[in-house]
Amino acid sequence: MTNLIFLIIGFGAGCYYVWWKFKKSKEDSTVKSKQNSPASSGKESQGIAKVNESRQDAKAEAKNKILKLFDNKTEITNDDAQKLLAVSDATVTNYLNELEQEGHITQIGKEGRGVKYTRKNG
Repeated sequence: MTNLIFLIIGFGAGCYYVWWKFKKSKEDSTVKSKQNSPASSGKESQGIAKVNESRQDAKAEAKNKILKLFDNKTEITNDDAQKLLAVSDATVTNYLNELEQEGHITQIGKEGRGVKYTRKNG
């Protein structure tokens, strides 16, 4: 009978200990996540802003290089820009689409290998 009482008390104490540890670890992780959040860290958000700015600068530089291709040619293709910038086909396509939307170039042809681009005057 005494063994059964010790077993029940031990089981109850063990359950309480597990519950307490779980609760404590959950509180600790909440405190850590609040400390590491970008809103609380000015340095981290400044770092992200610098990265975004450098990406925008690189993108603008790439688009300017594409526009400079028209100094030597009246028409360019996606492949011409891809070779110049050493980036993927999809990236060049995005750049060319943006330049077209901005009114700098005109696309000749709908899709595929026959597509060429000319620079708009003005």
